[in-house]
Amino acid sequence: MVLTSLIDGVRKYQNPALADLLRVFLSENSASRQQLRQYLVDLATVKEQEFKVMDEEAQRCRESISKLPSAAQPKKKSGKQ
Repeated sequence: MVLTSLIDGVRKYQNPALADLLRVFLSENSASRQQLRQYLVDLATVKEQEFKVMDEEAQRCRESISKLPSAAQPKKKSGKQ
């Protein structure tokens, strides 16, 4: 929409031929923009799935650690030597 507004402004205040060139450029790049948009949507979907798997695995690990007897859990070192 912003580019369309720019083209309209160029047509009105500058040069109609330049506005036509901008419109051609805009239409030629339409397919590339759509491919990029689809790639980003697909990438976001994959990343969401990966984060879901990581979260489930982290939860499973937290549960297994919490079930360990307290003697089996590593002792925290104090800051004193």
